[in-house]
Amino acid sequence: TAYLLQYIRAMTAQQPMVVVLEDMHWADDSTLDLVDHIVTQIPAARLLLACLARPALFERRPNWGEGREAVVHLTLKPLSKRQSRALVAEILQKVPAVPDDLYELILDSAEGNPFYIEELIKMLIEEEVIVWGDEQWSVELPRLKGLRVPPTLTGVLQARLDSLPHEARDVLQRASVVGRIFWDGAVQALSAGETSAAAPSKVAPLLDEVRERELVYRRERSSFAASQEYIFKH
Repeated sequence: TAYLLQYIRAMTAQQPMVVVLEDMHWADDSTLDLVDHIVTQIPAARLLLACLARPALFERRPNWGEGREAVVHLTLKPLSKRQSRALVAEILQKVPAVPDDLYELILDSAEGNPFYIEELIKMLIEEEVIVWGDEQWSVELPRLKGLRVPPTLTGVLQARLDSLPHEARDVLQRASVVGRIFWDGAVQALSAGETSAAAPSKVAPLLDEVRERELVYRRERSSFAASQEYIFKH
C-alpha cells in the first residue's frame, strides 16, 4: 500500500491521472478498503478514480465511500422505452422496417438494460430470427413463436454459449480457466492430452468462430511471443 501511494503521488505530480476500475461489485473487501484508503491518504493528488459497479456492491457495502468530500455517487437509470426503442432502431438500421412484435419482445424483455438489448439481438441473430445481409437485413417473424427468451442477462449470455458447437464451447471453458485475458497457446496446452478436448491445432479456428459472435476479442498485441492474446467481452 505504501509503494502504491508513493507511485500515485509521483505520477500525479507530473500530470493528472485517471484510473478506471470496472466491475467493482466483484471486488473483495480488502480492495474496496484500499480504494477508500487512497482517497483519504492523498486527497490533494490530481487523481480521478472512476469505479463502475452494479447495485449489488451497495447491498454488500451500503456505506462504501459515504461521507467523503471527494466521493460523488452517480446512479445510471435504466433507459426509457423511447430510448430503448431508439437503441434497437440504431442496431437494426439495416432492417427496412422493424416489426412491432420484435420491438415489443426486445423492449419488454430488456426493461431498459442496454447491454441486455445488445446481447438479446445477437441471440436473435444466432437463432436466425434476424438474418444478416450485406446491404439489408430481414426478420423471420414465424421463428419468434417457438423461441424462449431468457428473462435475465445471465440467461441470455448462457443461451448464446449453449448455442455454440460443442468444440467451440469446450475451448471457451478452457480459456476461462486462464482468466478474462487468455492466450491461444495456453488453451492449446490445456487441450493437449485430453481425449475429450479439441485438438490443439483446432483451437485457433474455434477462437475465430467465437470472435465472430463477439464473445471474445483478439488484441492487437500479445504479452507472450508466438501467442495470440484474447479477452472475454463479459
